Amino acid sequence: MASLHKISDKNMCTIKIKLLERIFYLGVPEKMIMDNEFNNSLIRMFCRENNIVAHFTTPGSHTGNSDIERFHSTIIEHIRILKNSKLNESIEEIAMRAVGFYNSTVHSTTEVKPFDFLTKTDLDFEQIKRNIHNEKTKAIERINKTRDKIPDFNNKELFIKNPQAKRNKLHKRYHKFNRNNPNKIDIACVHRPLKVFK
Repeated sequence: MASLHKISDKNMCTIKIKLLERIFYLGVPEKMIMDNEFNNSLIRMFCRENNIVAHFTTPGSHTGNSDIERFHSTIIEHIRILKNSKLNESIEEIAMRAVGFYNSTVHSTTEVKPFDFLTKTDLDFEQIKRNIHNEKTKAIERINKTRDKIPDFNNKELFIKNPQAKRNKLHKRYHKFNRNNPNKIDIACVHRPLKVFK
């Protein structure tokens, strides 16, 4: 279930108070996935005190925060539509209305409204798990259709350019290709077909 909280600054004490507000309304979560911006002693101590598993995403990886980024884009789109509907409301009221629409809309994967997770007691969680698994399987199959084949290299030692070396002089310019794990492909050695724009 989604909620928005207005903050006056990015001070960690302010963030901690907003986290407490959310916990008081919705209960203590088992796990919190956070950006490294929140990786500090105050937040880690807060998570320990409340028995919350704190998971900080890997820097430079877009997949760690994908769920929250998708939520942000959905909420921003709702806010844009509501602002264009000529409502005489402040941005805070429009944002709260957008969250209300989000929480009362049926999710395409789970086929349940987020609000129902709090209000309904007869939800079939096994069916929801099956729906999520089926959607994940479909997405993987769709991605695998255009996946590049792993090239077969005859060299005993193969070195690949390290993309991080462009951003940091301390990183090695090349690193050895890992043959033991053929599923781990370095981005530098995969060439995607060019997209055709019409």
